[in-house]
Amino acid sequence: MTTTTTTTTTTTNTTTTALLLLLLLLLLLLLLLLLLLLLLLLLLLLLLLLLLLLLLLLLLLLLLLLLLLLLLLLLLLLLYYYYYYYYYYYYYYYYYYYFFFFYYYSYYHYY
Repeated sequence: MTTTTTTTTTTTNTTTTALLLLLLLLLLLLLLLLLLLLLLLLLLLLLLLLLLLLLLLLLLLLLLLLLLLLLLLLLLLLLYYYYYYYYYYYYYYYYYYYFFFFYYYSYYHYY
């Protein structure tokens, strides 16, 4: 009984495999660089949004300050109105009334 064994040998070119592995490594590095650039862009966008939020907050504070100043002006106007109409006119009206009453009283008193 005879047995025959056949052996097949495959020879691979080592230079083409190294070049393909180098190309794959370069593609992975390019992908990593693109991901890093995308991360940097997202960070820049986040910073821009933060700046916009800060400007919006500053505008809101400015509007609040303006509202406070307007309320203070309104308070001053109300105080002026109160002083002018309740003290000034009332005092002179009271004075004229007393003067009129005195005049009226003296008129009837002497005549």
